[in-house]
Amino acid sequence: MYEVIVIADDFTGANDSGAQLVKHGYLTVTVMDKDDIQRYEGVADALVIDTETRNIPALDAYEKLKEVSRVVKEYKAAIVYKKIDSTLRGNIGIELNALREVFEPEFTVFAPAFPKNDRTTQEGIHFLRGIPVDKTELARDPRAPIVTSNIREFLENELRVKVRHVTLKEIRRNLEAVLLRELKDGDTFSFDTVSDDDLKKIARGVLNLNRRTLWVGSAGLAEALIDCLKDKSRIDPVLVIAGSVSRVTRMQIYKALEDSSTELVKVDVKKSLISPAREIERVRSLCLEFMSYGRNVVIASAPDEDSIKEALEAGRQKGLSPQITSEAISEVLGDIALSIVSLKKPAGMVLTGGDTAFHVVKKLSAGGCRIDSEIEPGLPELLLMGGPFHGLKLITKAGAFGSRDSILNAMRFLRGEGK
Repeated sequence: MYEVIVIADDFTGANDSGAQLVKHGYLTVTVMDKDDIQRYEGVADALVIDTETRNIPALDAYEKLKEVSRVVKEYKAAIVYKKIDSTLRGNIGIELNALREVFEPEFTVFAPAFPKNDRTTQEGIHFLRGIPVDKTELARDPRAPIVTSNIREFLENELRVKVRHVTLKEIRRNLEAVLLRELKDGDTFSFDTVSDDDLKKIARGVLNLNRRTLWVGSAGLAEALIDCLKDKSRIDPVLVIAGSVSRVTRMQIYKALEDSSTELVKVDVKKSLISPAREIERVRSLCLEFMSYGRNVVIASAPDEDSIKEALEAGRQKGLSPQITSEAISEVLGDIALSIVSLKKPAGMVLTGGDTAFHVVKKLSAGGCRIDSEIEPGLPELLLMGGPFHGLKLITKAGAFGSRDSILNAMRFLRGEGK
């Protein structure tokens, strides 16, 4: 069964995209007739369809895309990618209308840039070798002159829908949060891009939202998407929430960090008490970035003695007792866990400290936990029951419990690397 289906408007572009798939290990076939779409589903991982619609009349292109789309729609699990020309030539708008009418995507991604070939988009303007495309010779093309280099304006005119343009700053800082917020007002997004890394950030960010997506771009976005799909097929990372102030837990954290695939994210406890929403957002953004690369993350509120002193002092300044301060920090850790798991489900979670574990499970709206096993004394393996994260695996640990290797062992267990 096809995992990826590319729909291209010319033969060379089709094979260009197909080459990216082959490079990443997909057995790929190119077809030129809709009647051949189903022929290779038993032997190919990916299919590229050449519709040859770039230079035909617009209404003919629309009808052909509708016919192809109806067949492709049957492959519900496949990623669908509309390959377009990196200089905006062809019947792009009317073909997208046909695809959107059939697929009814929750999300349309439009990123035509191909930085390797000097096609970039900045502040919404699409450039060819540093010149806006509507100021190049393409504006004088007798068959289909380029009339605008503003890609948001281009899409809105063609699709007759509101388009949200995403800037480089948003792509590089907190893309998933931006997309999640803006999806409430529309489903079509265009993107700035000046580097291959920008394209990968777009692909990762959209994939992590797990929405039914119509991908639209040149060979540049195609390569980034395929690369990220291969990353996504790897084992999901583990998320550790360490709220215990125990010296034993601190020792276990630093042992876990000897694993080169694990990152530490420290919660600024003072800021979490003064401005919790801002600190939650900062921690979430960092963690999602690491997890998008398949890296495990340890979130710790007290990784050293100084952090503990800062927490107590911050609580004292707000008139809180040490007990209430600890409770407030545990609640923030629960909010952080929810904000991350809502966007990126991990292979499992390790929760250290009783208050921390309670608040995390409560924030995840579970009805309860099924106890499946004990991976070592004092470290039960649990399964969340009920709620939006039903089936998520947890390992809980009292702060002072366990050996130096306990958190590391729990992470490896959740990733299927040891029992």
